[in-house]
Amino acid sequence: MQINDYKTIYNMVAASFVPLTIMIVVDNLNRYGELLDLDTFNSYFSRTDKTFICWWLLAFINYSVVPLVYFVVKAKLNRWLWVPLYLVHQAVLLCVPSMFVEQYQPGFGNCMVIMIEGVRMMMKSHSYLRNKLLYCTDNPYKDLDREFIKDKEYKRPVFSVEDISMEIRRYSYFFVSPTLVYRDSYTLTSKRSFTRAFIHFGNFLICLYYCT
Repeated sequence: MQINDYKTIYNMVAASFVPLTIMIVVDNLNRYGELLDLDTFNSYFSRTDKTFICWWLLAFINYSVVPLVYFVVKAKLNRWLWVPLYLVHQAVLLCVPSMFVEQYQPGFGNCMVIMIEGVRMMMKSHSYLRNKLLYCTDNPYKDLDREFIKDKEYKRPVFSVEDISMEIRRYSYFFVSPTLVYRDSYTLTSKRSFTRAFIHFGNFLICLYYCT
């Protein structure tokens, strides 16, 4: 499919949301005398305080991959030592959200938030570790891209392992960026469209509303 095809589908879905939203708002006004069904919204996002604490715990565990990679590269840790640590790190990011949902029984919205965030953080940390260990160590597979990519304009990303503070800053930017491909630095566009950012945020709020 071409990019225009995706835009056409997006516009069709966005246009269908307008009459659907109007229908839901009118129905709420007729039934409950209010624009939004806040009781349902609150029930779907119950135990937000516990969810907030759990998210910060996951973020702290997620950031532990930075010192792990640092010591693997700088201290040349044996793989029999760091691989089990990394597997435990990944397992914890999957198990903690599940245990939280089982123990505290939050609303459906918060269940989805904490479960998806656990998976997202797991994939983020894996991308960081993979690229750092692939290009910053004597990995025999680092030159495979040159064998399969024939584009003459291809430039391999440059990776390095600096001090812990620099690595945390790099990882923090990657952590909040909407990508699962880690790079030490990203090419920024010359112009930033705040209108587009506002539209995407609006889409997020609309999806959040329809999830309830």
